[in-house]
Amino acid sequence: MKTNFSLLALLCLHFAYGFGQTTEAISLSPANKSVTKLIQEIEAQTNLSFAYSLDLINTHYTACNCEVKNASIEKTLTALFQNSQIAFEQTGQQVTLFYDPKKAVPTFNLHGYISDSKTGEKLIGANVVNLSNQQGTTSNEYGYFNFTQNVQSLEIAASYIGYKPFRKTIHLFKDQQISIELEPALELEEIVVTAREAQASQRVTEMSQVTLEMREIKSIPNLAGEVDVLRAFQLMPGVATATEGNTGMYVRGGGPDQNLFLLDDVPLYHPTHLLGFLSVFNEDAINKATLIKGGFPARYGGRLSSVIDVRTKDGNTERLKGSINLGLISSKVSLDGPLGGQKTSFNLSARTTYLGPLINALYKQSEDYDIEQGNDKGSVTNSLNYNFRDINAKITHQINDRNKVFASFLTGSDNFKSGREEIGEYNTNQNLPYQLEDKEEAKLKWGNTIASLRWNRIYESGWFSKVNLIYGRYHYESGISQKQQYETDIIDWTDTRSNAFETGIVDIGLKVDFQKSIQANHDLRFGAGSIHHSFNVGLLKVDESLTDASTGEDARIDTLYGASKIKALESYVYIEDHISINEALSLNLGLHASAFNVQGEMYSSLQPRLLARYQFGPRMAFKGSFTLMQQYLHLLTRTGVGLPNDLWVPPTKNIKPQKSRQFALGYVFNISPTYELSMEAYHKKMNNLLSYAEGVDYLNLDDSWEEKVVQGKGNSYGVELLLKKKLDRFTGWIGYTLSKSTRNFDDINEGRQFLYKYDRRHDLSLVASYQINDKISINANWIYASGTKVTFALAKYNFHLYGETVANMQHVEERNNLTLPATHRLDLSVNFSKEKKNGKRVWTFGAYNAYNQSNPVYLDVFTGFSGSTVQGMQSFVEQGTRENQLVKQGLLPIIPSINYTRTF
Repeated sequence: MKTNFSLLALLCLHFAYGFGQTTEAISLSPANKSVTKLIQEIEAQTNLSFAYSLDLINTHYTACNCEVKNASIEKTLTALFQNSQIAFEQTGQQVTLFYDPKKAVPTFNLHGYISDSKTGEKLIGANVVNLSNQQGTTSNEYGYFNFTQNVQSLEIAASYIGYKPFRKTIHLFKDQQISIELEPALELEEIVVTAREAQASQRVTEMSQVTLEMREIKSIPNLAGEVDVLRAFQLMPGVATATEGNTGMYVRGGGPDQNLFLLDDVPLYHPTHLLGFLSVFNEDAINKATLIKGGFPARYGGRLSSVIDVRTKDGNTERLKGSINLGLISSKVSLDGPLGGQKTSFNLSARTTYLGPLINALYKQSEDYDIEQGNDKGSVTNSLNYNFRDINAKITHQINDRNKVFASFLTGSDNFKSGREEIGEYNTNQNLPYQLEDKEEAKLKWGNTIASLRWNRIYESGWFSKVNLIYGRYHYESGISQKQQYETDIIDWTDTRSNAFETGIVDIGLKVDFQKSIQANHDLRFGAGSIHHSFNVGLLKVDESLTDASTGEDARIDTLYGASKIKALESYVYIEDHISINEALSLNLGLHASAFNVQGEMYSSLQPRLLARYQFGPRMAFKGSFTLMQQYLHLLTRTGVGLPNDLWVPPTKNIKPQKSRQFALGYVFNISPTYELSMEAYHKKMNNLLSYAEGVDYLNLDDSWEEKVVQGKGNSYGVELLLKKKLDRFTGWIGYTLSKSTRNFDDINEGRQFLYKYDRRHDLSLVASYQINDKISINANWIYASGTKVTFALAKYNFHLYGETVANMQHVEERNNLTLPATHRLDLSVNFSKEKKNGKRVWTFGAYNAYNQSNPVYLDVFTGFSGSTVQGMQSFVEQGTRENQLVKQGLLPIIPSINYTRTF
């Protein structure tokens, strides 16, 4: 008993001795003080001494934002090391500090916007990095960034091409929102830019993506000097063109309807002007454009082959700015600036063409005729007119630091009109002379109108949300009208005939998206949306009337042909998680679920998405992706080049949605800070593709469109190479694609597989830009591509009945059995710029198809005498005898251009 009492007394004495100092009243103010200084203050206020390693402090200590007043030593040290994996133990008068890997360290979210310091424009794709551990992120499509760190004192660096680098030390004691403003610079600190560029491609998980800024797009020579986003993307591997000069895109063997064009999240269904030679995307309104060819993140859906995501500018919040551009075929004007204060800004861009008066002046013909023998006389006048226009508008309002609203609007249209007027007096038959007035007119009109109202919000926890109400309308109208007025001494009648065809689609929808960096290695996105579609799949109105003025009788026919409008509801939800397993391995996992309700039929789909990246060292990475896609909309095309009179139709009980499955493997290697090499191989299978059946009369509206179509399969695979030079005065890239694309329909080509019309086996693009000095730059691009496929009869014969020829027959062995010759073309431009007192002046001189290559668009058969030649026609296949020759017909010769731009 005595022994037990003695042990108990010793334990109590030891306890009192070891923690006797906890009754000391300690006060600390850690702000702007090192931890060693704070430890010295504790030792001065107590009789304690500390034992620790400086390496421990330098490696694992994280500053705290804590005030300590009249606290015990336990509470003081707990507060001091609350954000660090440093533990303490007191033995007598000595306190020992040591590393405790099991100790939980809180993480905090750093988020905010990155913008241009001069204009307030949000910067898309800017890099933000914690320099201590090289962890970071990029700003999203709205300039917003967020990432989670467990280091409370960090130095961040932000960078963006064309801007000075930014560095700032941040103390994170809670989730924090900051604004980063980058200053534009003509000359960058090359070391910082090089580091940013060298890490970008191989460090990101995404693949099969191309992002172009307007400075890159503007440096590419174009048709008639018109800057064009879609034409720039055509120079990338994996993207084939429709015909010479056309902006139609065929991505990795897909069709024109399989590209999702988004302008501020609103779908565009026919994004071209000038019969496809120019896109509706006005350069003055664009901030950045991204092309995704595969490896689609889960947030995208609804198309099989590509996404073209275009974001417009917000507007200048500092001062009013603008530009005027004068070109050969169109002119543009843009204005942007604050609207009633720095919290509200606007951006307005408008473009129009003056081709109409020029074409009419060249084409308009008026001819008088006088037939002496018949005593007939009169005149015939032909006219032709064309114009297009588009207007982009956007208003941005900053409610506060966390809430921002946007209103975007685009309207654009093309109008084509041709006419013929004949006025004559006919007296060939002396018994019944008469007067005739005959007027004919043909019209085409198509265009888009879209609008969106978006609300962006940042929550205190770092969550970023976007709510977007969208509206879109595409319409196409065509019509022919004729009016004949016939007058004699006996009768006087007027015959009026007209028919008008229209088609289109109207969308109204709501989209909601959320995004946040959950942990240091998890970036989470999820969202949902719903779009109500209203399809007009083709309506023909026929109106005929005959009025006899002499008798007062009036006969009229007024009839509608075609289907009624089809309404459908398309909805989707998605979740997407970007996970960094370690420094080398990262994944983007996602699931996109969609449903389509039409005519009582419900189609649904689960589409998993997987993207992976494994990095070998600082300069090389392998990537892979697998995506399932489902597309509910079909485009019924008669020519394959995506003309405006093609029909957008939904799935029905008889027509299934399109589906695709795509695998891709990629390799990225930064040869040096200046050069980057990337390679990708892909394989894509497509099901339920839609096509007109062979031999159908698609102009016959008595039959339903569903009775004229068939569904089949597609298969495409290929290899893409891209060598890019990113820095210095000389920049550009070399892109090459080796690919094959086929189609298979049970009711076409006797069920045999055939090559897709726009299968191009080889496609090569060379793009170069050289900045001679601050005032002069030279730009060039050269393309080479295998020819497209055409279906051509290789033999003809006559069908005889009872000794008479009743039909001319053609023998076609196979669909798309002939390949047009390869196309190649050189485009050049040179820019002369000069800084003015209140802006810049730029003269651009260029030449499209600089060496005047005649690239074939279609084939003709020329029949002539043996040994004869036809000037301007080139024969590459002889058919039967020398009298029958296949000749290629080109479209666009050398086209010089001159553009003048003045900014203010």
